[in-house]
Amino acid sequence: MIYLQKIIKMKTPKKIPYGQSNFEKIRTENYVYVDKTRFVEMIENEQNSYVFLIRPRKFGKSLFLSTLFHYYDVCSADEAITLQKIPSF
Repeated sequence: MIYLQKIIKMKTPKKIPYGQSNFEKIRTENYVYVDKTRFVEMIENEQNSYVFLIRPRKFGKSLFLSTLFHYYDVCSADEAITLQKIPSF
């Protein structure tokens, strides 16, 4: 009986978001997520008009753009509060 209680209490492991670039899906469907929103302020304070994201393949460029989309999206402003409550790593 104790063994069954331990199994029930175990959390399901987080999935690795390989190939996923949808910020909302990653935050709500138990994927591992590394918060990069601290870079939004750096981009806002940048003096240049254009930001060139030069990174290797599969390095999170599209996911970061999706994060920016959801960060500035007026339609998902109500959802931002619930997304902030989901812990990230």
